[in-house]
Amino acid sequence: MPFARFNFPLAILLLGLVLGIGSQELFCGVGLAVSVGIAIGTLGALFLCFFKLKQFVQGATLLAGIGLGILSYQAHEASHDPAHYLHQCSPAKEYSLQGTIIHIKGRTLIVSLQAPEGETYKGKVVLHLKDSLTEEALGQALLFHCKLSPIATAQSPYQFDYKRYMERQGVFWQGYPTTYILQRQMSFSPFITAQQLQGFLAHRLSLYPFSSETLGVLKALVLGIRSDIAPELYQQYVDAGVVHILAISGLHVGIITYLLSLLLSWLVPKKKKSLKIALILTFLLAYAFITGLSASVVRSVVMFGSYSIAYEVGSRRAKYDSLLLSALVLLLCKPSFLFEVGFQLSYMAVLSILLFLPLFKN
Repeated sequence: MPFARFNFPLAILLLGLVLGIGSQELFCGVGLAVSVGIAIGTLGALFLCFFKLKQFVQGATLLAGIGLGILSYQAHEASHDPAHYLHQCSPAKEYSLQGTIIHIKGRTLIVSLQAPEGETYKGKVVLHLKDSLTEEALGQALLFHCKLSPIATAQSPYQFDYKRYMERQGVFWQGYPTTYILQRQMSFSPFITAQQLQGFLAHRLSLYPFSSETLGVLKALVLGIRSDIAPELYQQYVDAGVVHILAISGLHVGIITYLLSLLLSWLVPKKKKSLKIALILTFLLAYAFITGLSASVVRSVVMFGSYSIAYEVGSRRAKYDSLLLSALVLLLCKPSFLFEVGFQLSYMAVLSILLFLPLFKN
């Protein structure tokens, strides 16, 4: 592909960012202090080459991307915090702790620990209860007593590494509370508020006279809640090879973006492109919010939102640049996205469309 189609320095920076994040995942991390020094050094080298040694700008850009990738990875590594429970608590020892419930799935919770006055500990733990909680418990305070222990590692080769997956979410230990108490509290987290709104809309949807199977599919397609789909029906989707339809991701956001663009092209004058872009972004953000701000939807909204801006601008090069820029922003905000299959497939699919669709048109 000719370099003129996209911003080549931005592509090099993104490549360096990917290499920096990948190096920290595959090899031993260098630590936060060292990563700051590496980032400052590589960025300094980039500025020096930009003004004095222009023939080395591309190499310096790659090194700057690697430095940013290393820094981003280490900055998001929760275990570096001295107040983290990894440094404050001992495994297999009983503790009385408190925190805020940030995720519920049946009997399994993820709790963000909050230390009372006079104590210092923080971090996220996964708890397995004897009974299940409803979505109404999201955002509430949980006081519990249990032993905490590291999540078990995978025992077989090529087995899904649940321990590493949870570590990328900032969760290192788990517990089985013997006793717990729920306390209501005000939550100011947009993620918890979005999940509460998602639960409220699911409840309102269940008031309509749909069959249980239809209601389960509607909740999956509209709100991203798949837990209410009957196991037999879910297996039928798996056997048909279309189970991905039930998981809200880039496919759904792409269809919504296309339909919105088509509708607004009739309602909004062509001269008011900024208004059309603003409306598309507003609708996409609202959709991400009612689906609980899940990682896959947020990724897709950022990607298709930036693509929509480029499309309305009408620049073919801007389409590639928007794709590169959205990936760069997402990886800086959450480096662990790089290791999620959804992130990889979403960007590969959109890039393939940009590359090969003009060939089919011709």
